[in-house]
Amino acid sequence: MKIIKGTILKVYHKKKGVFCGKAKRDFDTDKEEFYPIILNEPYLAGMNTEYFKGDDVECRDCLCKVEVISLPKGDKNEL
Repeated sequence: MKIIKGTILKVYHKKKGVFCGKAKRDFDTDKEEFYPIILNEPYLAGMNTEYFKGDDVECRDCLCKVEVISLPKGDKNEL
């Protein structure tokens, strides 16, 4: 699945739980092992790490699934 920079995502992570993130850049979930996602909520606690809004969150393809919540403003494609 191709993701556009700025897309709001719901991330289901096996270790970090469920959280809301934003695509840091364009990427393809079928071709990349690590997804460039930044946290889009105030706080997230991982197993050994704390994340705050705007922090990069390590998301490996084998540990998480992503679901598109909304596309960036001004994008021609609609859900």
